[in-house]
Amino acid sequence: MRALREEALLDDLPDGVVANSGLDIDAAAEFLGYPSGEALINDLKKVKLNPPQKEIDNRVKAATDSLVQLINDPEALRLEVENALHNDERAQWLALEMEILSKEAERTEDLIDNEERKEETARDRKEESDQRAQAQGNRIKMSLFAL
Repeated sequence: MRALREEALLDDLPDGVVANSGLDIDAAAEFLGYPSGEALINDLKKVKLNPPQKEIDNRVKAATDSLVQLINDPEALRLEVENALHNDERAQWLALEMEILSKEAERTEDLIDNEERKEETARDRKEESDQRAQAQGNRIKMSLFAL
């Protein structure tokens, strides 16, 4: 960024962003999607004040602190586990499972009903057949007695 040669400004920017040759600040800003060179410089100043590593360290410390709290507090750990297991996503999966199981139960009931109707029909036919055979046997006996 050739245009940045002022010593005061250089001290406000992170190391490695200024060179003796390269893009003009406005061209670099346009290339990076900034509305102006000034907007790019302002963001670079923020990076110098709050480096990414510092933000990463802060986030890791916050996450670690919460885990340490869970380790030291069994009730908090139990609640965290319960929240992880019983959340909206899990409830949606359970609702879907219940819907699938309900449909399967209906299909099973239909199959059982069909089988029961088949068995009933088979019993009715056998009963009719037995009654016809009984009647035929009675007619034969009557005709033998009539002789």
